Amino acid sequence: MSSVPSLEDVLERGRRDRSLDECLAGLAEVLNTELPVHRLVAGLIHPDRERLMLVGVWTSGPTQVRLGAVVRPEATAFPQMVEGAGPVLMEGTPERGLRLLERVLWTERIRSVMSVPLREEEATAGILIVGSQVPDAFTEDHLLLFSTLGFVCQDILLELGRLRLEDLLRTESPDG
Repeated sequence: MSSVPSLEDVLERGRRDRSLDECLAGLAEVLNTELPVHRLVAGLIHPDRERLMLVGVWTSGPTQVRLGAVVRPEATAFPQMVEGAGPVLMEGTPERGLRLLERVLWTERIRSVMSVPLREEEATAGILIVGSQVPDAFTEDHLLLFSTLGFVCQDILLELGRLRLEDLLRTESPDG
C-alpha cells in the first residue's frame, strides 16, 4: 500500500523538480485524502494585466480546460478574490449565476468549485480552482481550509506557474 505524501513533501518535490504538473498532481493526492477532488486549474495574470492564462491543469478525467487558454478575469472568481479576503465558493447553476469557466466545468460534471487566491505582496497574482464532481463537496465550512491551503502553496504555485507562463508566451510569440 502506497502512502500519501505530505503537503510539505509535495511542495518540496515541485520546487526540486520545477514541475507545476507534478505539484498539482501531488496536491490533488493530498486533498483527496479528505475531499473528493477531480480538477485543479492554476491561472496567472497575463503580462498585459487584462487576462488570466491557465498555466496548470490536473484532472481525474477528460477536460476541455486547456493549458495556455487565456480568459478574462471575469470568467472566473478572480475579481471577487481581488475585492475580498479569501477563497470564493461557486454558487449557482448554469442557468443562473455561474461564471464562464464554472459553466465549462459544470458541463464536465464538476458540481463543487472553490477558487483560491494566490497572492504576492498583498496583490492577487493568480488563482487555484479546485473542483469536485460531488455536489456540495465544498461548503463555507471549508473556506478556512482553502484559505490556509492557498497561503501555504501560493509561493511555489506562483513560482512554477511563472515558469510555465514564460514557456507558453514564448511558444505563442511570432519570434518563438
